[in-house]
Formats: sequence, structure tokens, C-alpha cells
Amino acid sequence: MIPLSADEFAAFHEEVHGYPPFPWQDRILRWALQNRRFPDLVDVPTGVGKTTLMDVSLFALAVDASNPTKHRWVPRRIFLVVDRRIIVDQAGHRALKLSRLLERAMSNGERSSTVGRVALALSSLSGGGEPLTAAILRGGTLRDDNWARRPDQPVLGASTVDQVGSRLLFSGYGVGGRSASIHAGLLGHDTLFLLDEVHLSQPFRETLGQLRHYSGHLWRREQVAPPTQSVELSATPGEDPVGSDRKGFGLDEQDLGHPLIQKRIQAPKPVELALTSSGTQKAFVREFVKRSRELLKRHKTVGVVVNRVASARAICGALHEHAESRGYDVVLVTGRMRALDRQDLLDAIAPRIYAGRTRLRDDRPLVLVATQCIEAGADLDFDAMVTECASFDALRQRFGRLDRLGEYGQAEGVVVARKTDVSASGGDDPIYGDSLRDTWSWLVEQEAGLKDDRSLDFGIQAVAAYPVPPGLSAPAPSAPVMLPAHLDAWAQTGPEPAVQPDISLWLHGPEERAKDIQLVWRSDISEEELEHEARAREAATRHARLAGLLDRLSLAPPASPETLAVPLSAVRGWLDNEDRTETPVSDVEGIREETTRRPQQLRPVLAWEGDHSRVITRSQDLRPGMTLVVPATYGGLSMGSWDPVAEEPVADLGDRSQLVARGRVALRLHPALFSDDVSSSIPSPKPDETRSRAEDLEDIRRWLATAANREDVAPWLKVVRGEVDAAGDQDVVLRTFRPLPGSGREWWGIALRTRRPLRLLRELRVLEAARGREGARTGEYEVGEGSGLEHFVADFDAGEHSSFVARDVELDDHLEAVGTQAREFARELGLPERLRNALWWAGRLHDLGKADPRFQLWLHGGDEIELAAGGRYLAKSPLPSQDGASRRAARERAGYPAGLRHEMASTAMVAGAETFLSRLEESDLLLHLISSHHGWGRPFAPAVLDENPTDISFSPADERLDFHCSSSDTLAAADSGIAERFWRLTQRFGWHGLAFLEAILRLADHRVSEAEEKA
Repeated sequence: MIPLSADEFAAFHEEVHGYPPFPWQDRILRWALQNRRFPDLVDVPTGVGKTTLMDVSLFALAVDASNPTKHRWVPRRIFLVVDRRIIVDQAGHRALKLSRLLERAMSNGERSSTVGRVALALSSLSGGGEPLTAAILRGGTLRDDNWARRPDQPVLGASTVDQVGSRLLFSGYGVGGRSASIHAGLLGHDTLFLLDEVHLSQPFRETLGQLRHYSGHLWRREQVAPPTQSVELSATPGEDPVGSDRKGFGLDEQDLGHPLIQKRIQAPKPVELALTSSGTQKAFVREFVKRSRELLKRHKTVGVVVNRVASARAICGALHEHAESRGYDVVLVTGRMRALDRQDLLDAIAPRIYAGRTRLRDDRPLVLVATQCIEAGADLDFDAMVTECASFDALRQRFGRLDRLGEYGQAEGVVVARKTDVSASGGDDPIYGDSLRDTWSWLVEQEAGLKDDRSLDFGIQAVAAYPVPPGLSAPAPSAPVMLPAHLDAWAQTGPEPAVQPDISLWLHGPEERAKDIQLVWRSDISEEELEHEARAREAATRHARLAGLLDRLSLAPPASPETLAVPLSAVRGWLDNEDRTETPVSDVEGIREETTRRPQQLRPVLAWEGDHSRVITRSQDLRPGMTLVVPATYGGLSMGSWDPVAEEPVADLGDRSQLVARGRVALRLHPALFSDDVSSSIPSPKPDETRSRAEDLEDIRRWLATAANREDVAPWLKVVRGEVDAAGDQDVVLRTFRPLPGSGREWWGIALRTRRPLRLLRELRVLEAARGREGARTGEYEVGEGSGLEHFVADFDAGEHSSFVARDVELDDHLEAVGTQAREFARELGLPERLRNALWWAGRLHDLGKADPRFQLWLHGGDEIELAAGGRYLAKSPLPSQDGASRRAARERAGYPAGLRHEMASTAMVAGAETFLSRLEESDLLLHLISSHHGWGRPFAPAVLDENPTDISFSPADERLDFHCSSSDTLAAADSGIAERFWRLTQRFGWHGLAFLEAILRLADHRVSEAEEKA
């Protein structure tokens, strides 16, 4: 393969986007390749393509791929980080576009084009795998981690500070504790952070600097992977820290002479100031409505931007009252929307709102009401704008969405201030501090000093010429000093210490900050179910309802596209069992908490943690980062945005999210999800416990056959069978359809795409409706020959039930495959031979503990006859069935103690083979990798009492080795050596370095298990 060069970037950019890059974008690539580093700061004005740094970084990675492994310098993982959710989504979609183009070039054999050559170069970094994985981290649940599937995979993504920062500090919001070290290890090495609008995330910028210090040679003896890098992207980067040596990069004369850049920075944006007649919300809304309607007389697209979600809702509602009679449309966009809801909305209005559109005389006028979620990076283009006063830097960002490309030439704007907010007696704003009031005073002074009826101008060039005094920017707190003790505490992920430093201080600063909770609405759970479980728990009785509910949710687990991030204080007020209250909510992550009273008793909710989920009814049990599943009947959304006083049931997006987030088609057969006429025909299991599974299966087959011609079910079946149009790029576009009328699950015409769909779309998840019975049963079905539906395949999970998949897998085969994959990962990453060897042996030995006779009996469903007939050791088994109740019953029949960890038995077996260990150069690392391959042993093994211990022994095939131990040796004792080994290796490789080595083995195990499931 002929190496790529910087000369080909322009062709690559044009093939991808249809136009050449700006001169500064080409120049920064050449600078980076020449200096073998990216500049510390990119200081260019809004509207000239800062987001293209994603393309630049990716192309640099492709160029670097031709270098020998030990000489590569461009990180494999590239994340744009910004605290505006809508911008994260847009940048993520840019990454997704690049990913699809590169994959299409690979699959279609377009290897002569520049895009094809970039795809080949990126693919070579992962041993010929996918050229690029796209990622969007903006709040979600445990399994939204496709970017973290392989340690050698090139990744291009976007994230909020909370999501990427919490993962980097071993505490990933929405990430299970057992998976936290994987994410930390990957992000702590070989990662480039593009900090967009760095003034919005000053503490995180400082935290990255402190982490780079602690990854240096003073704090580890051996480096296993390239360190992280960061680039600050901003038109308002702020002052450099004392002693900073940041290398800045901005526009030069060639850029300023470019006709498109000239048009954008010179476009005038005259602005008028308006003060409300009083400080009331009513007067505030009235002023915005009046100004918006005035602008609609002269413009087609008007943006309204305010500082609070409640204000945006109120203004949108007031404008909506007369929208039809006055001939305009009004929509609401906030960061407090579910991703699917927001994407549906933006897709619908894209031709009328995005930059680069063709403005037509007969376009229907549109008002887009939004919060500060659109301030930075969002590619929106308004003809006119009305905005609430904010800090000067925030206003400058907002007006960057006004005539964004300088093509309109007639833009105008209005800045509205609430009287009480700018009065001398007004308090500090929770978001902007006293900068809001000071900015308004300065603007009034500037307007008073204008001559000849001129207006304030917020055009890019005009603003740059203003003598802006200090203090008009939003407060930028600093991160606390990070001590080694902080990293020691965070790195202990299995189990976590009882007291942990609050990571939000290092993400957003030392003031009390709003912390988010993820909300998921589901129609197939009810408040009555949750209340029943809460009472059962208090009475210390067996709660069968919760087990049934968890089994039901496990078939379609909560997924990121259906989640909504809401501050903890706002959730408390909404769930108040006695007096529902509304807490003011902004769209800026990590702002100062706007506190309200804390209720004691809450409406019941389910805190989703897989098998460890629980019902919560007390305020003090809520924690930041939780994913709460609530009944759809609780309400909480209006116009698609957070509205705690709304009582209308919320649409259930669970099935659709399975497709978007996981590439699986799901149809939950539950009456609450269907219209009445459909739900009455769904087959229900008979109360008779002797009824066979085959009879239940026949009922499902019969129902699917009779429903195949119904307009509300037939489209779904058509998608499952793959009877959809396949585009030339091998993506499958799911056509517009509404599968379940009247259920609130209409799919409003969005075109959904999934990668490698022809394999993924053949999987089916079915949930039986259980009328007249307590709880619900779950089932897995093969739905008839020739139907195009294949056996349900479970997601890989780090728990013991990951051993139950679609088929038998022999233990020797699994061990050999994991060892080979781990060694291959290590080779691609350029690790030295001794570490490759340790990882290979760890893969070959990590599951020895599954040779426990009771574990083997569990894998055979607790059936001793089945076990005797098998005559071989298994690592995976299709029995028992996927639902949790069957797994638990089989484990009890087998006599395998609940919570006993097979990896600790594996560690004890290898530790006892002293002759074998004495021949290995990395015996310490080998033992730690085995003990930690499910997330435990960081630093302790879990304590589980084995009342009936048994001997375990196993001899791997093709190896003259014999390993054995007693199952009672679970290494839970404080002096077992597990903890001491963890700290020795942490001192050697560093906090993130050890986690990175663990991630290599664990991801090798995951990928092999995934392949075994799909074989």
C-alpha cells in the first residue's frame, strides 16, 4: 500500500464533503505531520469549520498508519468534547458519515480513491478490521460502548465532558462498575481530545493536564501505550495559565483573503436591545413573542434562544397558540430531549434550518425556540434571532448561528433582558454569574455611544473590534489539585471504596454542581408493579414481580437513544410523592445546582443495573449517573422536551432504541404497547404450569402468521425478514412505517441505519404478554422454518450468565481463541514480546475455574444426566434459557454458590503451579490479568462463602500442564496477594496503564464470546 501524504487531504475532504478544505485546515494538517504533534490551541472564529479538525485528525492517523508501530504518534481514538448535547450529536453524526463512507469504500473495493486508501490505512491499524468506529457519548446505559470493543480500533466520536471525563476517571456515568476500568484504560492512552469551545470546560482542560503529568515517567516505570493528547478549539480560549507553553494556531492572511471566509466574518448582524416591562415570567414571555412575530414579518427563519428549559417551553407554547392562523410553524429544541425525539425533529426541519440550504420565497416561516444547547458548533442558520441576555462570550456564540455563512445579508437580532436579572439588586445568575448583568450594562453603554442611528453589530469582524473589558465572560472555575491519593481511590473499581472523591469537582470545578440522572420511559411497567415490589422489599419477602420485570427488561434493555439526562434535583422534585415541584433546568452540564427542598418519599422507580436492579422510593437513594426506568404514565415530557408538570403518557421508544443502539430488531408483545384491537389477539401463556414450551411457541408462531397481513405488524415482520431495499453501500434503510398505531410508538418517518444489517436484522426478541398472572414470563423462540427469523442471541455480559449463549463452546476451544485474540491485539498495539506472551497465557488460562464440577453442571441446566452424556468441559452453553429465572434455578440445582467467581478459582489454580510460573517473565501480570478479567481484583476478590467446597482440576489441551485447587480458595482474604499484586503493577505501569493491559485481555474475551454466540 502506497503511503498517504498531506497533499491528498484536499482530495479526501472533497470526496467526503463535496468541497475543498479551507487553507487553514490544510495548513494545520501539514504542521502536525511535520512536528509530529497537534497544536495546543486552534483559535479561529465561529463559522470557519473548527469541527473539520475531526477530519484532519483522522487523515493524520491514516498517514501515520504507514509508519512502523513504534514510531506512530497519532492517537487511535479521537473525541471531540463539548458541553452542549446537540453539538455532540451533530459531531457524532459527522463521525458516523465518515465511518459509513470508509466502510462502503472498503466493501465496494474502491481502493483507488482517496477515501478508499484512507479506509485501507485505518483498517490496517486493527489487523484488517473495520476502518473506523463512530461514537456518541452523551449519557446512556451500560452497553452503549461500541467504541470500546477493540483496543486497536480507530475511533472517531463526540462526547460531553461528563461522559468522557467520568470514564477517564474510572467512574463512567452509566457504565457498570465492572466495566469502568476498560473505559479508563482505553481513554487514558492513545486518545486525542479535541476540546471544542474550551471556555465551556475549563476545569476539564486543567484535569487533562494533571492526568498527563501523572502519566509521566515519575509516576510509572513502564509505558505500555502512547499518552493522551489534547487540542483546544475556541474563538474565545481565555487566558493562558501562568507558565503555559501552548502552541496556538489561527487564521493567516491567506485565510482572511479567502472569499468564503471573508463573506462569513464580514457579514453584518445588527442587534437591538430590549428590556422587559417587569421581572415576571409573563412579561418575559410576552416580550419574546412580540419580538418574534415582528421578525416573522421580514424573515422566514427566526431563532429564539433562552437560558432555561422552562422559559423555552413557555415561549414555544405561547407562539404555538396562533401559529396556524398566522401561517408559521414553531418547534422546540433543547438538550433535555431524548436523542431519537430530537433527531426526528431536526430531520423534519433540516431543509429549513441548516446552513447551506437554499432559501426560497415561498418557504413557510419557522420559529425555532431553543436553549443554549445550540450556542456552539451547531450547524444552524437563522435569518433573525431573539435571544435572552447572557455573558458576552455566550451571546457571541449564539449570534454565530445568525446568517452563519454570510449568504443572507439581511440578518437582524434582538437581545432581551429580564428587568430583575440586570438590576443592581439582582442576584448572580446560576449559569453566568454576574457576567450577565455586566454584559447588559456594557451593551447599553455601547448602544448609547453609537451615532447616525447605527445599531450594535454582532458580526464576527465587528465583535472582534470591540474594546471588550474583562469580566464579561461566564465564570470559568478551576479544577482542584489532583493528588495521587485521588487516583488511587478512583482506580479501585472492584470493589469500590466506601468513600470516593467526587469526580464532578475535576470535571466542572469546586462549586456544587447539578448532576444528571438518565430517565427511560417504558409502557410495559406500571406504578402498581413497582409499588408491590417496594412493599415486598420492606416486608423482607420474596419479590417475584421484580424478577419477572427484570427478565422482561433484559430482553430489551434501556439504551442511550431513549434516555433523557435530567439534573438530580429536578428528578427529585418530579418524583415527589406528595407535591410535584419544578426545579429550574438549564442545558449547560455541570452548572451550579439550583436547589429546592428534598422530598423524603418518591413515586417508585426502577434503578436499572441489570440483575442488580432495585426499586427506589426514597430520595436519599438516588445517585448521579443512575439510569431510572419509570412507567410511561408518569409523564414528564411535552413537545419532546423535559416538562415535569406534563401528565400525558410518554411514548415508549424501547424497541426502536434496540435497533439504533444495538442493531437488533425487537418487538415486545405486551398489551400496553399495542392498540386495543391488536393487544386482544396476542397469545397469552396458559396458567397451567404443565403447558409445554412447544405449545407456547406454537401460539407465537400462529399469532405472527395471522398478524403478517395486518398493516400495523406486517412492516415490522418485513424488516425482520430482511425484505427491505439494500443500498449500494450495504446499509439497509428501514422504510417509513408506523408498526403499532395508537400505542404511542409511531416511528415518524425516520430513516434508520444499522451496520452489517443483513446479519443483525435476523435476530428476534419476543416477550409473552401475561394477563391474569402475577408478573410476566419471558421466552426465546425460533419462529418457524422459512420465516427468516433466527434464534435469539444474547448480548455479552460480564457476569456469570455470559456463559449461557446460543450453543455449546468447549473450554479448550474458548481458551485457545481468547489467548490468540489477546496476543493479536497486543501485536497490533506494538507491545513488547514479554507482554504479548503474558496476555497470551492469560487468555489460555483465564477460565480454568469453570472446570468446577458444579459450574459444569450449571452449564448443563442442572441436569446430571445431560452432564454425564456430554463428557467434555464447556466454557459456554445454550442452557438454561436466557431468562434470569431459569438461570437461577439451574444454578441452585447444580449447587454452585451464588456470587462465587470462577476467575478467582482460575487464579488460585495458576498460582499453585509454581514450576510453571517460575518459567514466565511476567508471572505477576499474568495472575492479575486472570483475576481481573471480569472487573474484580481491583484490588480485592469478592468474599463468598462456599459451604460445600470441591476440588477443581483441569489440563489444557496441547499443554503438558495440570492445574488444580480447592473451590474454597477464592482469594478473598486480605492477605491473599490479590491487592498487593494490584498495587505493585499500578506502580509499575501507572493507573491507566494497568487498566489498558486489562482491557486488552477483557476485550479479547468479549470479542471471542461474541463470535461464539453468532457462529
